[in-house]
Amino acid sequence: MWEPLTATGEPNRGVTAAQRVEIERSPAWAYNINGGGGAIDYFDGYRWYEMACRHIANDDERRRERSR
Repeated sequence: MWEPLTATGEPNRGVTAAQRVEIERSPAWAYNINGGGGAIDYFDGYRWYEMACRHIANDDERRRERSR
């Protein structure tokens, strides 16, 4: 588990939700940028939302096809 630290190395317990998300995503970004792979859709919020909407639309289309 990653724990945010202040500039002096002390634990910072007062982070906002947005800061927490950035802290949690930064290792995934570093892994991807350094050639480690990984699907960017899973740790980029906007891309994840697009992916989720695409999956929902695909599921709806499959349901319509099966009901015919």
